[in-house]
Amino acid sequence: MGLAISFLVGNAQEANYQKLYGDYIKNVLTYDELIDGYGSWEYIYLDADDIPELVLYGSYLYEGNCILSVQNGKVLKQDLGDFAILYIPRSGLLYNDFGGGGIYYTTVYRLNQQFNTVVEFYYTIDFEMVYDQLDGDDPERESELIQKYTTYYRGDSEDALEVTRKQVESDIAAAFTSKGEYVEIKSNSVSTQSIAALLRELRLLK
Repeated sequence: MGLAISFLVGNAQEANYQKLYGDYIKNVLTYDELIDGYGSWEYIYLDADDIPELVLYGSYLYEGNCILSVQNGKVLKQDLGDFAILYIPRSGLLYNDFGGGGIYYTTVYRLNQQFNTVVEFYYTIDFEMVYDQLDGDDPERESELIQKYTTYYRGDSEDALEVTRKQVESDIAAAFTSKGEYVEIKSNSVSTQSIAALLRELRLLK
């Protein structure tokens, strides 16, 4: 009996995910924020259930992106930066890079009823030192100097533990890249659709 009830609840959630996303956009995200802040969208299957996650892409570079997920009949939202968004389908694992002005962040999340941080790093690049020592247009030398003047930290603040680049790469491999084949998603992807199409999809157009 328990299995039958679980199956019915699962089907009901799958049938209602469009309404749940629509209600969230109307009541929490707001219609104006959707129109003003986001330019395109797509569905992906991040975790193992059959309810797709809704990825919203910012209208402009650095505007920011987010992903919505239906979990236990409620919509969860995770904000994402724009440098790189990678995920391993059906695994719940999501990788994100973002930042600017010499400060950058890398985070691996796991979606398991909520978005949990698996590993998190931030790193700083002393561009003043880089360009003081760069003589002319030399991409190879520039790359070497950037590596030399990059400092990595495990955590998300200046109180975090300083680590090496090798430690960062090892932790990301253990948490993400070793777990399966990943897919990169971007706001300029040909698979994305217009916000007008999303409004029709979620029956938000009058």
